[in-house]
Amino acid sequence: YGHVRDLPPKDGSVDPEDGFAMEWENYADKAKQLKAITDLAKTADRLILATDPDREGEAISWHVQEVLRNRKALPKDVQRVTFNA
Repeated sequence: YGHVRDLPPKDGSVDPEDGFAMEWENYADKAKQLKAITDLAKTADRLILATDPDREGEAISWHVQEVLRNRKALPKDVQRVTFNA
């Protein structure tokens, strides 16, 4: 699915008064995929994140994990796997 969220393009997406906390916004066109992932994660014992082995893949894995954490759908066992040719 690619990236699922980003910082909104406006002032206030980073709060310097709160330790530079970031306010992320899910992409509207990824809502269906995020709902499907969330629904499956709620019943899973383990989540294996298998994104590309680069910084973009790491970012996508982190964002999916954070979305699931915020939705109270993150399994206790989360692993990341990468494959190289």
